[in-house]
Amino acid sequence: LDGNHQKPNYLGVPSVAFRWMEIEGPIYDESTGAGYRALFDDLPLRKSENGRGLRVPVLAGAPEGGRGGGGNRAPALDEVAVEVVSSDPKKDADRLMHAFVARAYRRPVAEADVQRFLGLVDERQQAGLSFTEAMIAGYTAVLASPGFVFLDEKPGTLDDYALATRLSLFLANSTPDEQLRARAARGE
Repeated sequence: LDGNHQKPNYLGVPSVAFRWMEIEGPIYDESTGAGYRALFDDLPLRKSENGRGLRVPVLAGAPEGGRGGGGNRAPALDEVAVEVVSSDPKKDADRLMHAFVARAYRRPVAEADVQRFLGLVDERQQAGLSFTEAMIAGYTAVLASPGFVFLDEKPGTLDDYALATRLSLFLANSTPDEQLRARAARGE
């Protein structure tokens, strides 16, 4: 409220104004690492020694007590390069790509589809990219492919996977979650 105890008005719209707000965190929950797990499952990360790899934001020089910034300043963020650690890159690439393509395509996929993307991953690694960079290139190709971008269903009665996709896109504006994919697999 302003000094006259009237509701604030911003661009002709009733509003609320705060003089100060402090939020403590970070707040971690089940969804915090969901994006990483969707791409790299349980593979560990390590700081990149050559500066290549995934760039992730981290708090720059947090002072004693664990809070960044202090006062009225927001904490500064730095970017750090990290690499996914794989003891068997071929096996991990195969496992990760199969799972990713099945989720992206919203249905069981043909082995030839997955092999096309694994070929790209292998080609990128042979060209000098790290495992992490090559997998990101493969995932990018999946997300640009017609199997992900378009709903490719045959005319007539929808199969269980197509029905699950339509239902999920209509109700949640998202692809089917794990539970809905499992029900489609069971024919439910």
